[in-house]
Amino acid sequence: MRKLLLAGATAFALTFGGCAELQKFQVAFETVTGNVVTPQAVVVAINSFDAIEATATSYLLLPRCGTGPILCREAAITAKVVPLIRAGRADRNQLKAGLRANPGQNISLVQVYEDLGNTTAALTASLATK
Repeated sequence: MRKLLLAGATAFALTFGGCAELQKFQVAFETVTGNVVTPQAVVVAINSFDAIEATATSYLLLPRCGTGPILCREAAITAKVVPLIRAGRADRNQLKAGLRANPGQNISLVQVYEDLGNTTAALTASLATK
């Protein structure tokens, strides 16, 4: 029952909290070529990460499983989610700095952009395993 409730809550959050952004991100991520990223693609990637980060942070605020509540967070998932959030935040901050330094221009942080995309996907998958 606990897993079903959390799966429903996570699915709801992903569906209404970031699904459109994640779909936009996937399209933008697939169209980036060369050694530069457009500012629009970077903004979509940042927004997609922010959406899943909010869901992951909400998950981390749940009490640990085994302490009684029906809705809880599992240690194995927490161990995956925390480093992904930290890595994503570092990538997001680096991309934001790149956008600030080059307003309206393509930026050459392709690897950081791709890392953020991979982190966003891994975070989504980690939360969906519940």
